[in-house]
Amino acid sequence: MISQFFVLSQRGDNIVFRDYRGEVPKGSAEIFFRKVKFWKEDEEEEAPPVFNVDGVNYIHVKVAGLFFVATTRVNISPSLVLELLQRIARVIKDYLGVLNEDSLRKNFVLVYELLDEVIDFGYPQTTSTEVLKSYIFNEPIEVDVARLPPLGPASMFMQGTKRMPGTAVTKSVVSTEPGGRKREEIFVDIIEKISVTFSSSGYILTSEIDGTIQMKSYLTGNPEIRLALNEDLTIGRGSASVYDYRSSSGGAVILDDCNFHESVRLDSFDADRTLTLIPSDGEFAVMNYRMTQEFKPPFRVNALIEEAGQLKIVGGSEHTLRAKLTFSQESHGNIAREAGPVNMNFTIPMYNASKLQVRYLQIAKKSPSYNPYRVAMAGRVTTGPSPLPTASEKQEVERERERGIRIQEGLLGGGRRKKRERRTAYGRPMARRRQRAIPPCSKTYGFPIYCAAWVPIDRISAAAAAEAEAAGKKKEGGGEAAAVEETAEKKEQGGGEVAVAEEEAAEKKEQEGGQSFHTLDPNRPLVALGGGGGEGRSGVPNVLLIAEFDLISRSLSDTPVFRLGTDADVPYRMAVHPGGDGVVCAFPKSCRWFDWDIPESKKTYKLALKSSAKILTPLEDVGLQLALAFDAEGSILATGGEDGHLRVFKWPSMENILDQTDAHSTVKDLDFSSNGKFLVSLGNSGPCRVWDLTSSTAIASLPRENGEIFGFCRFSRTRADNPILYVTAMHGNQAKLVSWDSLSWKRVGERKIGRDPISAFNVSMDGKHLAAGTVEGDIIILSSLDMRVQMTVKKAHLGIVTTLAFTQDSRALVSTSFDSNARVTVIESQKSSGPNLWLFVLVIMLAVLVYYMRLKGVF
Repeated sequence: MISQFFVLSQRGDNIVFRDYRGEVPKGSAEIFFRKVKFWKEDEEEEAPPVFNVDGVNYIHVKVAGLFFVATTRVNISPSLVLELLQRIARVIKDYLGVLNEDSLRKNFVLVYELLDEVIDFGYPQTTSTEVLKSYIFNEPIEVDVARLPPLGPASMFMQGTKRMPGTAVTKSVVSTEPGGRKREEIFVDIIEKISVTFSSSGYILTSEIDGTIQMKSYLTGNPEIRLALNEDLTIGRGSASVYDYRSSSGGAVILDDCNFHESVRLDSFDADRTLTLIPSDGEFAVMNYRMTQEFKPPFRVNALIEEAGQLKIVGGSEHTLRAKLTFSQESHGNIAREAGPVNMNFTIPMYNASKLQVRYLQIAKKSPSYNPYRVAMAGRVTTGPSPLPTASEKQEVERERERGIRIQEGLLGGGRRKKRERRTAYGRPMARRRQRAIPPCSKTYGFPIYCAAWVPIDRISAAAAAEAEAAGKKKEGGGEAAAVEETAEKKEQGGGEVAVAEEEAAEKKEQEGGQSFHTLDPNRPLVALGGGGGEGRSGVPNVLLIAEFDLISRSLSDTPVFRLGTDADVPYRMAVHPGGDGVVCAFPKSCRWFDWDIPESKKTYKLALKSSAKILTPLEDVGLQLALAFDAEGSILATGGEDGHLRVFKWPSMENILDQTDAHSTVKDLDFSSNGKFLVSLGNSGPCRVWDLTSSTAIASLPRENGEIFGFCRFSRTRADNPILYVTAMHGNQAKLVSWDSLSWKRVGERKIGRDPISAFNVSMDGKHLAAGTVEGDIIILSSLDMRVQMTVKKAHLGIVTTLAFTQDSRALVSTSFDSNARVTVIESQKSSGPNLWLFVLVIMLAVLVYYMRLKGVF
């Protein structure tokens, strides 16, 4: 229950005032403005949205530079009143078209009529624009859009850009076109607010996007709208972000959370990311969302601090914030010349940082009088009445009515910039959507993939064969009674002698030829993948699966060989035991062990995973482990935690070898040397550390140079006595690969390999190849001898490459990404380009030498 409602300008002028109950003095508007203008309480520079003066509660919001204020003497819910004020502002904007001081003054009669219907004796009645149409009879007076005030600080980004004309979204929902015709239009905008925190050195500390999909409808007949978002959209994150890359453009859009308008139906949202709604008249938010996924900000802040005198330090330059710090004593060498971090909140038109898009907008159902003449603009979609159509145009209109009208991908962006008109119903067909060609070696499995590893089928098969042989000997030792008993059991289970005969025939046929798990084909390796949508109701499952790759046709299997759900826990990392024992996976809180489920019958090739009864007690409730690795023999397991804790165990006893709680701030990557003597680890910051596992001590600390940021580390697979250590690094805007000698632990080389940050790295099993994946989705394959690039696959993925893994024979490389996609790249052997050039030159030189010596009489 509110007593008064009024709207004030920035100068304090009373534009609208309505006293519903007479309980508050008439001078409340002046009291409010003075209090807000000169607020000095609680050491705050701005007045809070709710405060009390002399027993009167003042509740206000600021919209379009205007103060919308409600007063009351009773103890009312502040959030209720704040929401009411926001809705009143929205309703007034819907009816006036433009919300500013000029429009309120020109339409004060209409505004008071609205207030009388929205609030009755201090009690809210309705704030629905559509419902109010039945009770509002005054027509709005339009405001000339050319007289609109500038956009304020955001206007600096609009130079040279055409503003959207007043005929677009600046008209009232009750206005009509000349001649009394009703406008049939709908506008959709994606509006995002970015909050970024930079450190004093210019690196991003935190970043967040608060966005909304805004819709303003002028459609009649209550048509049903279908709004399709990104196909790779994911909602919900299982835990804090695993990656901390400085930039990422493109790729899957991962939202932390979102909410929808009450009219939105989510029947097909989980299947194809489509929203269905019947829009109400006026402007409303279809969807609000928040995202903390890594993204590239539109600009960067770098603080430059220089000493300007003995008592102060001044930093800054043109177009930047100038800061002045005054100290109480004279400066000397011990004073740290640092400032920060810098917090920024900014809004930029025409910019969409999250890459969220509206793929198309479809009007699925329309009233009989609806005319689908359409105009498409970037940032919005409009529909309007057409001139009198011809007979052929009427037929085209009817066809459009049957199939709906789609606005293709790319027309709906993050701003309101005008494009040329595109009439889809008359004469000019709409451009077809260009779809990204997906090669057979790339498959999408419906969830963000965080980890991948090739299955050691030969080891698993050998173990299965050994078990089968042992079982066969036991059977032979049991004599004929055991055989008769087994045959009788098969008859009972399989339905008699016919089933036994069929099984024997199948086994005989398999012995003659055919593919089974026990008769392996090296051209059909298996790869294990893990990932998911995390906790919450994102609709994206958390999964471990096994897929098959055909090296001959170079294609991944359309459907997984096996799929295992992991409930609410998403597998972030996995390490496959090289001896074929099983798989260890890192989940948000603990690590779990999975056994290979080997088929007992030779009639099937299907390999599966199953949860094991084995519990990894030392890795229970230890938090997320960002790095997992077995040594080459499978006798040692190492894990690195998000909390910086490094743990090394003997396998399978889980006896502790090394336990370092403060190895790094966060352990990002680790690897064993091929001889099992050394373990290398690195984190988000600080040096790379090398551990001697025989003494369980750190023997080397490999420092960064010139502000480098280390990313990933791998030992070479050759030269067991002196392996080379490779470390990826970012230096400014350059990504490079650095190598160290393992005897002296000194740098022996480095190579720049691109500008995009490296998000994944690995070394082939034969030691010949290095592979790097970038945040832009590229894959780079290099030679381990000179670190030169041999092959680059541009845009192999739509976003960050999360994992790279070579097959055991180094013939293929699997890569995965947040875009739910797995891709296998076959490593081509370097073909000879003809006779060796140097040999050819040597032959010529020898021929010249012989000729010269013959001329001199030597021969």
